[in-house]
Amino acid sequence: MENNGDCYIAMELCLGGDVGTRLRKAGRFDEQNAGRLICETTLAVTKCLQAGVTLKEIKPSQLLLTKDFQIKLKLGNFSQLKIDNPLDNSLE
Repeated sequence: MENNGDCYIAMELCLGGDVGTRLRKAGRFDEQNAGRLICETTLAVTKCLQAGVTLKEIKPSQLLLTKDFQIKLKLGNFSQLKIDNPLDNSLE
């Protein structure tokens, strides 16, 4: 989809929205959900680093949630990405 010169690619439907929007609406997360978000974010970043992908920043709006509050880390800004091993297939 294109909008005002920007191009968007829908890869997966995440019915839970993003962490930033959910946090603004809720004000805060309970301890159990906050802990789950921290653990899942850490696992996602670790997987990226193991594959040679360096993330310069992670924003709450890039952390998409499934309907059961699981994280799906989506990179929306590829200018903030560095790939150290472009031919390595460790993401598979």
